[in-house]
Amino acid sequence: MGLRDLLASQARPVEPDSTMPLPQVTYVPEGPYEFVVEVATDYRAVETRFISPEIRLSDALNSSVPTVEVDAVEGLPLPGAPQGAIISKASVLYMVPLAEPERPRGALWRVTAKHHIWLAIGPYEIAGIIHLDVGVDPLVALRLLDRTFVPITEARIEHTSGAVADYDVVLINRERAAILALSD
Repeated sequence: MGLRDLLASQARPVEPDSTMPLPQVTYVPEGPYEFVVEVATDYRAVETRFISPEIRLSDALNSSVPTVEVDAVEGLPLPGAPQGAIISKASVLYMVPLAEPERPRGALWRVTAKHHIWLAIGPYEIAGIIHLDVGVDPLVALRLLDRTFVPITEARIEHTSGAVADYDVVLINRERAAILALSD
């Protein structure tokens, strides 16, 4: 008997409290999930693909595993065809999801307050919107985040060379940011 079977056999019906609304439960299928991403480090930005048991890219990046194993990365100075690579999460400046699994709406979302953010990270400047807890001073909320990789929406990335790119979402590595500035 597996753990699920054991828990199911011990389940007891619960009468709902009429004064409390029941949470809406949406089924999230189990992984693995495929992501196609652009990964930027101090040395180069590459497009690659990786597989994760997590349905959200931020959960995959914020897991305790210190690296991301990716499929072939084009453009690296290797003899022959590249077969794969390991990227240290500590070296990642930002990651852009180019293709990710479809998630059921409402299952993993919560209400947040939007704040404009600007940051300097490696040879990049990133401006966009960060979503923080409602009712908390934004700088305090940012300082208290328990995640290394944080999503920035409506993001504009500018490289010191002058190249500019706009993305719906960018996950930044907070620990690599030299400056983070917020406004309403």
